[in-house]
Amino acid sequence: MKRSGMIRFMLTERQSMKRLVYFTLTMFFVLIAQAAGKQNFTISGKTLSSSHKVVVYDFALHELLETVTVKDGAFTYTGSGYAGTYLELIDEHGKKSNLIIIDGEELSLDMVNDKISGSPINEELYYVSHKAYELHHDKKDSEARSYLLERIEANKNNMAPVYWIYRYYHILGHETVKDLMKGAGRYTHSTARKHVDRITARIDLENALLGKPFKEFTLKDLTGAKHKMSEYIGKGNYVLMDYWASWCSSSILEIPYIKSAYEQYHSRGFNVVGISLDEDKKKLLSAAIKYNLPWVTLCDFYKWDSAAALAYDVHSIPFNLLLDGEGKIIAVNLRGKALGRKLKELYGREDGK
Repeated sequence: MKRSGMIRFMLTERQSMKRLVYFTLTMFFVLIAQAAGKQNFTISGKTLSSSHKVVVYDFALHELLETVTVKDGAFTYTGSGYAGTYLELIDEHGKKSNLIIIDGEELSLDMVNDKISGSPINEELYYVSHKAYELHHDKKDSEARSYLLERIEANKNNMAPVYWIYRYYHILGHETVKDLMKGAGRYTHSTARKHVDRITARIDLENALLGKPFKEFTLKDLTGAKHKMSEYIGKGNYVLMDYWASWCSSSILEIPYIKSAYEQYHSRGFNVVGISLDEDKKKLLSAAIKYNLPWVTLCDFYKWDSAAALAYDVHSIPFNLLLDGEGKIIAVNLRGKALGRKLKELYGREDGK
């Protein structure tokens, strides 16, 4: 086996092991939830009168559990599930979405006005979520953080806190969240903690990458010509390495934001290197033409086992890295308008503004 093949094999094995560990942890939390036993429950719901159905998902596993018929804006869902499991109910238009925690109580759920009654735990879940949102909306994040920590402590023996931690991660702070999820609270055993763990892993990765020099690897452009990253990076200008794929709708949604930044700052040296994790060359070519990408697009058609994905342990997209003129990483995952704001800050600094 060639050396390059051996390296690819070793990196693929490492990535597979991480995925196995992640799957094992998820199943561990599922088993803990199952140990609590199944409970019957009934949800009497109200949704938009134009809806004909409501779909019910397991929030942690994103697994479709049931499709419930709606008549004149009303529905009833009777089911059985493991205590503490989060369910997500979404109307057919995707305009209304609500979470509930299975606790054996009969619930009354108003999806139109976002209200719930009949279960103390679910009522607390809603009340705290809404109050924290209002405080954040009023730019009172310090007060919101104190309030959330107080309610998390008060509810540590039920599953409600894991959602507050997930939704208000940015208010609580990275290190605080890690401490909370290492604690003895019952909520740390919720299957829904996978959403928290995913954010934690992403931020840990981002923190580990900041300040580090780019990694060299070789990919092909759309004509088949090979290129090293050093051809584009470390040339004295800011460069965005944008990981995407033609099959990823979230990646496609980022294109207008990246285009806007490119059009505004390319004349000042800003460049973009599109790194596709596609497997199908025809689909990639079609997407590059359809979205009229003005920057270079590179790919080796190995998807998650691409040299580019393995270099930074990328296992979800969209993902991007912003590098300075020396080729050092200065920002990670600038999504939406965040890229434009960051470039405005950087070029404004150069202008002395």
